[in-house]
Amino acid sequence: MFHSSEKIDPWQKNTFIKTIRAENPKPGELSRNKGYFFLVEGGSPNGKITIYAEKDHLVQISFSELFGLSDVKWINEKLLFMRPWWGRIAATDIIYDVEKEQVIYSEFVTDGYMAFQQFQESCPTLGCQCIKKK
Repeated sequence: MFHSSEKIDPWQKNTFIKTIRAENPKPGELSRNKGYFFLVEGGSPNGKITIYAEKDHLVQISFSELFGLSDVKWINEKLLFMRPWWGRIAATDIIYDVEKEQVIYSEFVTDGYMAFQQFQESCPTLGCQCIKKK
C-alpha cells in the first residue's frame, strides 16, 4: 500500500454523513471505553456505518459507488478508522472523530501489489539479475 496526494479522491463525492434519530440502536463493535459502538452494513455498491456515541442521535456514514469496505476499526476510544475501496487498487484511508462528528484525516491509498507482481514477472525477461530463477 502506498499513499499519495491524488487530485481525484472520490471519497468526498461518494461519502455522505448525516445524523438520525433512533430509539434502540442495534449493538455493534464496542470502543475501548465500552461507551460507543459502530455497525457496518452493506458493502458493494453501497455501504453504511452507523455510529452510537452516547448522544441523542446516531451518525450514519454512507458510501456510494463502493467496491468494498474494509478495516473498519477503533483506533482508540473515540477515533474510527475506515478504508472504503473505490476499485480493485484504489481506496481512501479515513479517520473519523465520533465525539466531534467530523473527518479528521483522509488520504488516498493505492494497493501496489499487482504492479509489484508484474514487475517481478517481467524483471528476468528484461535481463535483470535482481530476481534469481530457481
